[in-house]
Amino acid sequence: MKITSFAFAAVCLLPIGTVFGQQSGSGAAGSTKSALLAPNGFTFEGDCMDGRVFSGQLAFKEQGDKLFVKIVGGSGTCEAPVELSGDKIEYTGCSGAIIKVAHSPSNAHQPFKGRLGAWCDYFLKPK
Repeated sequence: MKITSFAFAAVCLLPIGTVFGQQSGSGAAGSTKSALLAPNGFTFEGDCMDGRVFSGQLAFKEQGDKLFVKIVGGSGTCEAPVELSGDKIEYTGCSGAIIKVAHSPSNAHQPFKGRLGAWCDYFLKPK
């Protein structure tokens, strides 16, 4: 009888554990944030519709409860605040263009992909 009760309890509680184990938006943001704070930073590459190609380096850092990116290359050197929402990040590049990328943790080669403005594909690769 105890084995049957145990099996019944295990089956009944399984869905509860599954629901509570799901990653919430803040969990996705936490995962994305920890990936951004990689100690070696990233290289970035841009590939634009007009044939322009550019690259450089960047690193993300925390200051207090805010996240910032330091960019070197492309249109110069600058630092900008980063907006993080779930698996998506947004910041302004040195040229003033808005950069929007999404985190794809399953892609180790290019874990962040997105757009620079409306005209360029943009990729971050871990160094």
